[in-house]
Amino acid sequence: MLDMPLRNPALDIEAVGFRFWNDRHVGVLVTPWTISLVILPAPALGLDRRQRWTFPSGEYEFMGGAEPECGPFQFCSLFSPPEGIADQAQARAIAEAVMEQLFAAPDANTASAKRISRRDFFGLRSA
Repeated sequence: MLDMPLRNPALDIEAVGFRFWNDRHVGVLVTPWTISLVILPAPALGLDRRQRWTFPSGEYEFMGGAEPECGPFQFCSLFSPPEGIADQAQARAIAEAVMEQLFAAPDANTASAKRISRRDFFGLRSA
């Protein structure tokens, strides 16, 4: 991936904020080419299949993957590619905010029926 044009050279690979939830591990994986919310282990999904997971903050759609080191997992892309993220500290702060918001119940005063993008929900619009 070193020569990929999608790569943000300011970022490293880091697992951020993983916690145990409903018999699975959930956290954010930061890489130079993507930042994704990850669930593992997770049921294997076929090519082009998706699964919705419900968290305290709402429902999110995940795609499947598998690696020999960790087995089947599912991911929800947050930034792909992670352009506009200045450095690893900013990527880590974004990942920590994602995890905080993911497990926060929606505010009763907000219009929960309004459909918004993942980036808008997590307040992650980059300048």
